[in-house]
Amino acid sequence: MDAYLRSLAGDARPLLSAESIVDELGDGSAVLRPAVFLLDRQDAPQARIEMGFSCVWVLPWRREGDWMAPLRNTLPLTAFTDDADLNESLVAEPSIDKIHIGDRPTTWTRPGLPHEGYLASFLMWTKAVVIG
Repeated sequence: MDAYLRSLAGDARPLLSAESIVDELGDGSAVLRPAVFLLDRQDAPQARIEMGFSCVWVLPWRREGDWMAPLRNTLPLTAFTDDADLNESLVAEPSIDKIHIGDRPTTWTRPGLPHEGYLASFLMWTKAVVIG
């Protein structure tokens, strides 16, 4: 898993789990630790990579040109901004499944809040907006 992630990461700079995401526990078992990578441009292809464990790609972003492009097709997106127009645009983007506005972890949930995986989700469009 670590070698696969490294092959995908390319020139991304590791900020967390720089040595390895695999942490051996000493009893023959191991755990996967979170990984955080820094990308140097907003159209970096690595930003589209999803892993089966906590893996974050941090990239620069500017509201110029097709500024929505790097944000599209996102499962959880966190926006640290008071910009009402930006927040409105993010909520209106159908390819973003869950939006957290403000300081709240993307793992936060409550009963009834839509998430990926509801049985009928292929029949209806769901979106969650959480304002911290």
